[in-house]
Amino acid sequence: MSFELRVIEFSAETIQKMKPAVFHKIAESLPRAIFKYEKTVTVTNLIQKTEPYLYDLAQITPPPWWKNIPEPPKHFGQRLHALLSASFEQLRKQDSSFYQKLLGHSPDEIEGVLFPFLYDRFVLPSVKHCNDEKTAQSNLLAGMALKEWAKHVGSILSHYPPDAPFNAKRFFIASELSAHASIELPIKSAQKTIQVKGKIDALLFDYHQDRMLIYEYKSGQQKNYIAQIIQCILYHELLVAYCGKPLDPSAVLAVFCPIDLNLVPEIQDDQQPQETETKTIEIEQQSDPKKEANALIQSVVEALRGYSLSVIAKDFVIGPRFIQLQIEPQGKTTVNQIKNRREDLFVKMNLKAPPLISSSQGFVAIEVERAHPDIIRLEDSRFKDTAENLSKRCCFPLGLDVLGQAQWIDLADPNSCHVLIGGTTGSGKSVFIQSAIFFLQTNYTPSDVQFLIIDPKQVTYNAFENSKHLLKPIICTKEEAIEALESFVEEMDKRYSTFKKNKVTDIVTWNATYLENRLPRWIMIFDEYADYMADKDFKGIIESSIERLGFMARAAGIHLMIALQRPDAKTVSSRIKSNLPGRISFRVASHTESKIILDETGAENLLGKGDMLAKLTSKTIRVQSPFIDM
Repeated sequence: MSFELRVIEFSAETIQKMKPAVFHKIAESLPRAIFKYEKTVTVTNLIQKTEPYLYDLAQITPPPWWKNIPEPPKHFGQRLHALLSASFEQLRKQDSSFYQKLLGHSPDEIEGVLFPFLYDRFVLPSVKHCNDEKTAQSNLLAGMALKEWAKHVGSILSHYPPDAPFNAKRFFIASELSAHASIELPIKSAQKTIQVKGKIDALLFDYHQDRMLIYEYKSGQQKNYIAQIIQCILYHELLVAYCGKPLDPSAVLAVFCPIDLNLVPEIQDDQQPQETETKTIEIEQQSDPKKEANALIQSVVEALRGYSLSVIAKDFVIGPRFIQLQIEPQGKTTVNQIKNRREDLFVKMNLKAPPLISSSQGFVAIEVERAHPDIIRLEDSRFKDTAENLSKRCCFPLGLDVLGQAQWIDLADPNSCHVLIGGTTGSGKSVFIQSAIFFLQTNYTPSDVQFLIIDPKQVTYNAFENSKHLLKPIICTKEEAIEALESFVEEMDKRYSTFKKNKVTDIVTWNATYLENRLPRWIMIFDEYADYMADKDFKGIIESSIERLGFMARAAGIHLMIALQRPDAKTVSSRIKSNLPGRISFRVASHTESKIILDETGAENLLGKGDMLAKLTSKTIRVQSPFIDM
């Protein structure tokens, strides 16, 4: 039993040539009702609706081997997609030293390292712990296909110069990437717009040819070749529309062709991938998080007992960036006595930074950064939500908490309708705001959400300057900022006047009642807020507008996200704070600044790079924000 990976590439130039004919064919084939009744259609559904008519595009001819691909086992395609996605994410997490030892080697040599590395982590456990033999064999088949994919990745990596700096996140760009766009189709003599969304299997960067590659995985028999190519072209269009910067990627149809499916190997307890002569490159493996957690909790108990504090180890939880050590005070030992040893633990345990110590129900939590923390990315599966759930809210992910659970912020919620964000340079504040904008514009249409960005630095949000969600070009001057604030106040008054005339109380009710005249939510991103407040001529005007919007604008669907580096009482007055209920603080310079943002200390002890404290209710939570490479 074996697999052969057959790759069909379409250059950006070829896609552009094919696109007019493809879009014309789709427009001819689609039921006209779709433009009237369907708000958004997925790429898959779009293909299903038009597939019966997609057999006569002269520009597209299938290769001779296309019709001879065997039918794979049931559910094999789903397992293969899941395996490739998990493998992709694992390779993205590896540091540069992992790849530096691979560069300069042949594709077979690289595959000889990548395949066993991925096999041990994903294939072998799924085979060993599966009670159903058919499922186990299907998992093993997917593992054999993985070998071909590892060889293909090796063929691209082999072109990298051995001495070139390698960044995994710039090579393995994204997996299972959700995208959304408005696509114009030629209907007779007019143009009709259709909202399309889809999930791109993978994005890779080809260093040798300096291009981005969109991958669409296919397994087994595919009847309609033209439909598969059109799917690639649609994903190309979605990615270009939502990238926010110039981009013209190529597309790759990766077809995993099964060969000799009857020859499925027997599954043994010690099943391992076959050793190859090319497996000669040594890779330093990362430490085991469980072993690390066990060592840390023993160390913290011994250290505290050394200070005559009676404690016992209760449990630990391994999160994406931190390990939460849970200890239980005994006898007369108090929580404050443990908290007072924070700096001592920092020195005694040789930690990267002083631990964050807090009390919880039944234990004291001591949070310590992992030796090899996971990189949390916006496309993480834990940040996926259904379109139905997203449509009911206006939300985006904060990140993952210490327990590895996704935490969200909903601008439609009164507790987080306006947000005050603080954080020094390097704390992750700007990356977090970028990820929020990217998520919102990817999951909501311009008719749902529109932005106005104020950026005095003029460079932080350039990736969004061509976004269809922008109300106007990015604002960089104080005069323009004041005009923008005044326009938001005017829009708020206008909306409330409309609501009053129609006996409607808020934007949710309005949009549910008047479907033909839906109002988008307006979101103002006001970065480096303190720079504008330093000017006495502008301070009063800006503060007055923000105070009014913060007090009244939520029900009108207008929201504020105010961000600054060095919060102080003069810049963030008590009146402003009281009207910005959502509070997020990344690392700040002092406990005073932490109190201004959160009304409590703690943010001065954060580690930076996305480590945040969020206070959206009465409870403050620690979250690691997602990373996005802009």
